[in-house]
Amino acid sequence: MNDSIQSERLASLEGLRGVLSLIVLFHHFNFSFGIGQTGSGLDNLWILNAIFNGHSAVSVFFVLSGFVLSYKFLSDDCLVVRFLPFFIKRVFRIYPVFWLALIPFFFENSNVAANLAEALLLIPTYVERILPLDWTLSIEMTMSLLILFMVVLVRKQNGLLLLFPILLFLFIGADIFIIHFSIGVLLAKVVQKNDLGSFFKKHKKFLIFLLPISLLSWFFEYLPSFFGESPFDTNTYATRNIVFTMTCISACVIIIAALKSGSVNSFLSQRLIVWFGKISYGIYLFHWIVIFQLSPLIFKSIQIPSFILQYSIQLLTVLMLTTIFSWLAYKFIEKPFIQIGKRLAAKSEAFSI
Repeated sequence: MNDSIQSERLASLEGLRGVLSLIVLFHHFNFSFGIGQTGSGLDNLWILNAIFNGHSAVSVFFVLSGFVLSYKFLSDDCLVVRFLPFFIKRVFRIYPVFWLALIPFFFENSNVAANLAEALLLIPTYVERILPLDWTLSIEMTMSLLILFMVVLVRKQNGLLLLFPILLFLFIGADIFIIHFSIGVLLAKVVQKNDLGSFFKKHKKFLIFLLPISLLSWFFEYLPSFFGESPFDTNTYATRNIVFTMTCISACVIIIAALKSGSVNSFLSQRLIVWFGKISYGIYLFHWIVIFQLSPLIFKSIQIPSFILQYSIQLLTVLMLTTIFSWLAYKFIEKPFIQIGKRLAAKSEAFSI
């Protein structure tokens, strides 16, 4: 990355990760309370799910991954030599904390023994997963393996990059998020080849047109609730893909705003937001355990008469415990293994040269 994008990436894009991980936490916390769900008695609070839309946040995560992972490769003339060190660093970045997060499920999930290899190695599979969130990590690792090929495609022609994931999706049943990742790679090429200031001026009308569409795409899943109907059932294959494809638009706008919008960049670059970005991987993994395993144990025998008070106390408890676990995992597991990965990657690159 060039120096200007590099400094902004280290701050604003790190901060964006933190915000997205907290949105996913709020989304699952609201789900645990039945907020916005038909028949829960809390249907009228669907707006909270629309704002803290975890599905849209995951879409942004995938586009952001495609953007960040591909950016440095787009101008690299030694792609093959660089790939092995890159993948070593990805392995040491993803797996250690993920294995730590699996431990609580070994005591309650009967599928652990049968699916141990798939679980530990994040092999893409349709078998019921041990950790409900690890499907996203399987896609991340699959895309990490394909990143070299995708960069070669986007270097040759943008259309080839878009055609590749669409064909995989249509003919071999690849996940829809392969398209999000590809959009991130394409966005990286646009940002790398264009000064965004002049790019905005050149395409000002089109970008202004995209703003309301990006806002609509973030809330798209919950629009039927606005008209008094039930939300889209994203568990159905067709509507799930429609919803997640729409959010590609908002993902691109959000990433560009994080890089170049003064107010957005300033907010995401604040020290506290960036700190949440650093521990965002832990937040993403551990919040599920805190919400659905620890929190019910803590509040099982505690009677709180007011719904608002109960919601607030449990939310603060979940935020506190998730933050503590995530920071500890970052300090004692994630960060040390990242350093080990970097050292091994440097040795492998030196050996290749």
